[in-house]
This record gives sequence, structure tokens and C-alpha cells, in this order.
Amino acid sequence: MSLYRWAMRNGSAILFVTAILVFVVHLSSQFIMRSNPGGPDLMEAGQGPSRLWFLAASIAQAISSSATIFAAACIVYWLEHRSARKDPAE
Repeated sequence: MSLYRWAMRNGSAILFVTAILVFVVHLSSQFIMRSNPGGPDLMEAGQGPSRLWFLAASIAQAISSSATIFAAACIVYWLEHRSARKDPAE
């Protein structure tokens, strides 16, 4: 089986894993790359609401960045199962 056929057969799973990886990388990069030298340190004591807001914003951005890939995975999965129902001989 060629790489192309394998990728086409497993396209929805590949896209789903990619969406998860994009989510995790984007979320972790928000914590690693938070360079705000003039602002308060989000890890110091007494910064509870700031930390919660930062976490919520990071999760929202991570979901936003992976939503298109996840939607593509759902569409590919739906198309795979729709074509399998129409043509069971393949």
C-alpha cells in the first residue's frame, strides 16, 4: 500500500491527531512565550484572577487555532463513511 493510499484511507484520524497536536502546542506556547516584562508575573502569589483570565484566553486561542483542522477531520470522516455505505464492494 502506498503512502498516498494509506493517508487517504486514514485522513480523518491524521487530521484529528493534528488538531490535538496544534491545540497542545498552541496552549503550551502561550505559557512559554508569555513575555510581558512590564506586567505582573502570572505565577506570583495574589494573581489568581489574572491567572484564570490568562488560562481561559489561552484555551480559547488554542481551540480557535485547531478548530478548522478538527472540522476538516469531521468532514473527511463523514465522507469516508458515506462513501462506504454507498459502495460496500471496495
